[in-house]
Amino acid sequence: TTSYEYSKIEKGNLRKTISATGKIIPTSTQILSSELSGKIVDIQKDFNEVVNKGEILAIFDQNPFLLKVQETQTSVEISNSKLKQKKASLEKAKSELKNVISNQAGFKSKLNDFILFVEKSNKNLEDQKTLYINKYISKKEFEDTVYENESAKYQLNTLESEILSLDATIDSRKAQINIINAEIEEVQNLIQQTQLTL
Repeated sequence: TTSYEYSKIEKGNLRKTISATGKIIPTSTQILSSELSGKIVDIQKDFNEVVNKGEILAIFDQNPFLLKVQETQTSVEISNSKLKQKKASLEKAKSELKNVISNQAGFKSKLNDFILFVEKSNKNLEDQKTLYINKYISKKEFEDTVYENESAKYQLNTLESEILSLDATIDSRKAQINIINAEIEEVQNLIQQTQLTL
């Protein structure tokens, strides 16, 4: 049987209902990412949950980061230790340089004395030679004077060689100081870079 429902005609809005199946696509999306990468140990938000500013979305495993921090701190400490060693080496090199300069000054003072001594010995030899030629002194006395003169010249040459050697040592010490200064600067830059990484 057919039945009918009667109703009074009234003015109103039409209502239309649609049903469908399929995938819902959002009108806008926001991609969130971390500045770091690593293993996530806890996710505190799920799909379609409301997220407010400052809330924690996920927690990374802290161990790799903590190990990296400790490793970098150790690198800073090692570099600081190297810096102390280099500074100690610098002080030692400076002290050695002062010592060599002091020795050089002593040898130069002796050299001046020996130059005068050799000049005096040369004059004495000339005088003794004249006396020997004129037979006023013996051959042995003349030979002793010749020996003393040769010995004085030898000592003068030795002093001059020592001074040249000290000059070379001074240059070497100065070069060593320059190298150590460069190494100190390098270690300081390394420390600065490692501290920035830390």
